[in-house]
Amino acid sequence: MVKKLVQASTLLREKGYIEEKFDQEGFTECVYNWFKTHDLKDKLLIRPKRFIEMDNPPKGGWKDMTVVEDWINQFSWEEQLTLVQKGQAVPFVFIDKPFIKNAVYMLQIMNGFIVEKGKKGVYEVSLI
Repeated sequence: MVKKLVQASTLLREKGYIEEKFDQEGFTECVYNWFKTHDLKDKLLIRPKRFIEMDNPPKGGWKDMTVVEDWINQFSWEEQLTLVQKGQAVPFVFIDKPFIKNAVYMLQIMNGFIVEKGKKGVYEVSLI
């Protein structure tokens, strides 16, 4: 007797979940614009995040966090100090976890950026 293979996409459909399309063009433009205004030696981080767990997730499957001054002020001065001391007060882009592999693959293969996987699933993007 052949058993039917259960797939996650079937469960998602049954639960009424409609996956949003990833805005690859907007994401690539964000990365391009960041490198346009930075030195050749600089790196941009790409961090995965489960948007499904957020109260008001951003549209398009990614969120620009490249202007550190815009988001670090949300923290108390003690938390800001800790972020700076740990080296976490750096520019990055959040990518919804289901899209992370395709997003970094496209940056590397289609757009020619150097992409290296670091600790905890964080990717480092550079020009050279």
